[in-house]
Amino acid sequence: MKVLVYDVAAESGGALSVLKEFYEKAVSDVDTEWVFILSVVKLSSKDNIKVENYPEVKKSWIKRYFFDKFTAPKIIKKHSPDVVLNLQNITVRTKSKQILYMQQSLPFSPFRFTLAHKKLWVIQNVLGGMIKRSCKKADEIIVQSEWIRKAVSEQCKVPEERIVVKSPKVDKSKLRIFEAEKCKGFFYPAAGSFYKNHTVVARACTLLKEQGYDYGEVVFTLRGDETEEIREIYEISREKGLNITWEGEMTREEVFRTYSEYALIFPSFIETFGLPLLEARESGAPVLAADTPFAREILANYEKAEFFPYDNPEILAEKIKILKEKI
Repeated sequence: MKVLVYDVAAESGGALSVLKEFYEKAVSDVDTEWVFILSVVKLSSKDNIKVENYPEVKKSWIKRYFFDKFTAPKIIKKHSPDVVLNLQNITVRTKSKQILYMQQSLPFSPFRFTLAHKKLWVIQNVLGGMIKRSCKKADEIIVQSEWIRKAVSEQCKVPEERIVVKSPKVDKSKLRIFEAEKCKGFFYPAAGSFYKNHTVVARACTLLKEQGYDYGEVVFTLRGDETEEIREIYEISREKGLNITWEGEMTREEVFRTYSEYALIFPSFIETFGLPLLEARESGAPVLAADTPFAREILANYEKAEFFPYDNPEILAEKIKILKEKI
């Protein structure tokens, strides 16, 4: 059995975590021959694993397009695998069985972007069309949650039995258990994309400050200059004296440690899975989450979870008060 893992897109973040998860599986699966086709991520070749890097793919979108369209099929044909495990959301041309790991939720979200958010609009509509066509062509699809499984099945007219749910796992050995007596406030580990919705947190903090309510510290894993919207939030938080700490990027170990001293606040309204929700749950930390299908799925039957409308800072402010009282 030969499996070719195709992932020239992965470089950091969740995509890199998924790639490493499959690499670890390959290391332990010595009876299978594995080939990894990557760009800049460095993984070690072993007796049963061959790693090929093509860093030129990252030089431009044009190079990436031509590589996916023309070079990749030749590479795959050369290796002649039994299975192509494609971790890039969009199928490549091959006669081998192709399993598509689909981890892009934007095309399937009920929230529709306008051209005011051009990049997100392109991902949702242009790239989204390619992803949906790929889902129809793939022999099997892997997704991270039940909600996205149903969405893919309904929107792409793919039988649910062709879609497998493989949820991310958390290394519990590295987590720190939440200690209520040490709770300092709220923690939001997220990048600066529009749908991560930092704005609603800043507005809720503003309301609470105006009411003279001590909500504690709110920690963002941002510098404050990532996007125009984030820069605006940063300036407002400084002008109004909001107790928001702009921590910047944190290591996994730092994130896990922070769960022991902060409740999680998670206003994002578009996610395939929402890993911090699971991490906080496993840590026993209280959670305030936007009321979304993925959050409801991950936090089902979790007594320390509260939900709020993602676009309502007034309700979020009240939920913060309630949660603070419980802690």
